[in-house]
Amino acid sequence: MSDHLRKDIERIAEKADVLFINRMLEGYSGKGKVIPFDGLEEYLKNHCGQQMIRSEAKSLTLYEYCRNGENIYMLFNEDILQDAVFVPAPELLSDYCVYDAFTDTEYGIEETMVLRPYESVVLVKGHTDRIRDTKGSKIIEWKDGFLISMKSFDREEYEPVFLTETGNLAKSYPYFSGSVRYERSFVRMKQSV
Repeated sequence: MSDHLRKDIERIAEKADVLFINRMLEGYSGKGKVIPFDGLEEYLKNHCGQQMIRSEAKSLTLYEYCRNGENIYMLFNEDILQDAVFVPAPELLSDYCVYDAFTDTEYGIEETMVLRPYESVVLVKGHTDRIRDTKGSKIIEWKDGFLISMKSFDREEYEPVFLTETGNLAKSYPYFSGSVRYERSFVRMKQSV
């Protein structure tokens, strides 16, 4: 390991927990913990934010950030079509609230929360009785299906594919290697004042 890398890791270890998989790095003398690879999943479940929520949604991503000794959580639904449902842990329900950066407003956390496709939510330390409007208003509406086009690795231009629904393109094009582009039209809904 280079001296430069070792010093960088030692600087990081002064402010954050550093985990080493299976063994400590040679020549490293800073803080750190060695975790066996087969015990990593269990360690992360017990020591990281994933225990803060329960969800079956595979598209739900949890980011955890610690600032001044307090954790801030951001949950993001990465699915482009399906809602992600999650249940916050009791300590989140009692000690945290939803922060809406757009309106600079805090809202209470519901016992079951739903994030629409590509929606995110930020949870910060605090408490409020203000209720968040989870229904919201529809801003766009999808039109028709997808326009799918493909560009082989050896071509300059995309060529249309005669499919309009997403799915496993490998079944129809098992030997394809290149890029796939999905396009879809939408209509902006009129907003009531």
